[in-house]
Amino acid sequence: MVYFDRKYISGNTKGAIAEKLFELMHLELGCQVFRTGQEHLFPHLFSIAKTKKKVWDLVHGGEELEKLKKYYEEEGAPMDCAFMEYFEFKMEKKDHEVALSSFPDFTLISPTAEVRQFEVKYRWNGELEEEQLRKYLGLQYQPIIFIFMSSKPFIKILKHHYCEKIEELPEKTIAVPREVRTPRIGPLSPVGSHVYYKEVEKDAQGSLVMKDELGVKEFVYSPELITKYSQILEDFYRTA
Repeated sequence: MVYFDRKYISGNTKGAIAEKLFELMHLELGCQVFRTGQEHLFPHLFSIAKTKKKVWDLVHGGEELEKLKKYYEEEGAPMDCAFMEYFEFKMEKKDHEVALSSFPDFTLISPTAEVRQFEVKYRWNGELEEEQLRKYLGLQYQPIIFIFMSSKPFIKILKHHYCEKIEELPEKTIAVPREVRTPRIGPLSPVGSHVYYKEVEKDAQGSLVMKDELGVKEFVYSPELITKYSQILEDFYRTA
């Protein structure tokens, strides 16, 4: 029998509501919406791999661990190092597994025919933990973070930006060094040695607007659209 506590059920339900609202909202905007989180693309891959790792460990683990212990003994290092290395490099996730499990929740084709990746979150206060922000900022391609809240303003969007001097950023802003693997040369090249998230602000008309590198409006969340989905959230969470 499987048991789920109240907190787990509540968190999953609110997350599912947020993802469905995100999907419907962006269909209204004329986007093509694809669920690309690893639970959708690879629903059983990691559980199968974990099971096979346990079987492999039962059959071959002892032999591999003995090789490591012998090596560390010859090097005069503590035996604890052998156990740590074994479990870190043999039993834990490798880089390619981490990459697969880091796929964003949604991939969209925007009305301007650009491919954009989104992480969708529910947070009652709209705030993400520092560890989560560092995780997303550490990716080669940082996803846009779309947050639904149970209180005003109900919707919050975080988009990544680049900067040279982190000391010039507002207090408590999380910024991490960026690794440029395929730098572009030209006026559209992103500049800055650090990357951070900044909240998308409303324009004079009350719309949330995201633009591409050429300044073309990709996503325009009108006041009417924001109000409609905010009222739906308010109905769900019974908040003022």
